Amino acid sequence: MSGVLESRSGLRDGYDLRDFNTGPTTYADAAFSEKIFSATGLADFSGQARVLDLMSGPGKVGLSLQEYAPQHTYYFLDLSQLQLEKIPATGEIVYRDLTLSVANHRLRADVRELPIRGKSMDVAVARYALKDLTDYEQGPTLFGIAETLKPGGRLVIADMVSPDGPDNKSWLNMHHSLKQELSGRNPLQEGFCHIPTEHGWMRVLQDAGMKVTAIDTHVSHVTTTDWVRGKQLTEVQLEQMNDDIRNAPETVKQTFNVREDGGLLMLDYPVIILQAVRSLPTQRIAA
Repeated sequence: MSGVLESRSGLRDGYDLRDFNTGPTTYADAAFSEKIFSATGLADFSGQARVLDLMSGPGKVGLSLQEYAPQHTYYFLDLSQLQLEKIPATGEIVYRDLTLSVANHRLRADVRELPIRGKSMDVAVARYALKDLTDYEQGPTLFGIAETLKPGGRLVIADMVSPDGPDNKSWLNMHHSLKQELSGRNPLQEGFCHIPTEHGWMRVLQDAGMKVTAIDTHVSHVTTTDWVRGKQLTEVQLEQMNDDIRNAPETVKQTFNVREDGGLLMLDYPVIILQAVRSLPTQRIAA
């Protein structure tokens, strides 16, 4: 099965090699992490929650949540064994002047074919993940995620969003697809990633039987050389990406705040944080 999973996800050529500690600073942005934690509702959760970090990579989202609320149980799901191995299986965290022992559950699996059954999770989080699925895959995948949640369970999506306007959406999707292909994705096998608009994100969640209950926003400030440091691109590939950005329409450059300073090319990606709740089962009213 592992060979099939890898061939569908470009792991052998790219994702396994990525270094999320030296890549774009958004992966370590404390303000971003605080927004995600707030959206999970874990601070006010009564009892011990089961929390699932989807497409976790090295677990930076789940581990950040664990720092805020280590009393809960955390599960990390990803295709890459090498990325999962970066997540400590056990550890200790100081929480409210107490030292707590924590254990992490690492699951190697495809988010499109979730092995979790029985509506067992209280919270699921997906950061910078679902946009890398195709338009066709996002709906069924979100339905599968919803099926892992208890009734009233919460899904938090923190991901890129296409700004309104056809030029902005088409450029962002083509631009990100190019970077994915250079990073090892094979579009002939895997298709193209899809970054929805805010309305698009809302619609696909609603179609999966979830109700969006809160929306927040964030901005990811990127210097393109971050992609080389994070082992997403080579120096040669970076020049191709930089040319793609420099040749964008002027309206697109304004939308994404494209700028150069000291020989460095920078741009800002809009990010949306969606809090969605799995619908409660309908109760029958006695006649």
